[in-house]
Amino acid sequence: MKRPTRQHRVECGADLASQLGHIVAAYAEAAYPPGGSECGQVAREALLDTSRLCLAHDGGELALPKRQLAMLRAAVDWAGEQANPFWSTALQVLVGRKREA
Repeated sequence: MKRPTRQHRVECGADLASQLGHIVAAYAEAAYPPGGSECGQVAREALLDTSRLCLAHDGGELALPKRQLAMLRAAVDWAGEQANPFWSTALQVLVGRKREA
């Protein structure tokens, strides 16, 4: 019997989801470049899948894989350190790093 996928569900507009998608794709390229270890390539593909999910989001409830939350938080933190133009504090709320004020 297949277990249900555990997801972090959050209300999110298309613009914010797109920001997250761009950041996750950039992080995947930087942290897990092509040609790395097999485990690294699996992590890269999982992040790129999540990036595509975010970029295709039309608004409403966004379901992010709970297994990837630590990597998504790392991507948002990394983007803030890199002065990525897509970074915002709203992204920290989206991935559960901060609570809404």
